[in-house]
Amino acid sequence: MSSQLMRLVCRNTSGFLRKLRSRMSTEEETRQLWRSCDVVCFDVDSTVCTDEAIDEFAKFLGHGEKVAELTKNAMTGIVSYRVALQQRLNLMRPTRDQLQEFIQVHPPSLTPGIKYKSFIL
Repeated sequence: MSSQLMRLVCRNTSGFLRKLRSRMSTEEETRQLWRSCDVVCFDVDSTVCTDEAIDEFAKFLGHGEKVAELTKNAMTGIVSYRVALQQRLNLMRPTRDQLQEFIQVHPPSLTPGIKYKSFIL
């Protein structure tokens, strides 16, 4: 399981991660482990949703290529996520109205099976 795909927060994070990294023998053990968490946070872009929302929003605003480049810089570690996010938002300068219009025109596309996977957790 990739740390890029999801971050897990539990009361005993180190113990949880140690168990997660070890090979679990059954699906039920995996479910128990997930259910023992107080919070589970997913990286939704290209994981829960099929696209990178900020890149799609940037295309909608006319800044697609530059924002995609800045996203790639963050994903490859050239700059921190925080810095890349600030750079992208400074370039895009989105308004609430633009965001609302984008959501109407481009509703989120969920990864197939994600509703089921979330439900069983």
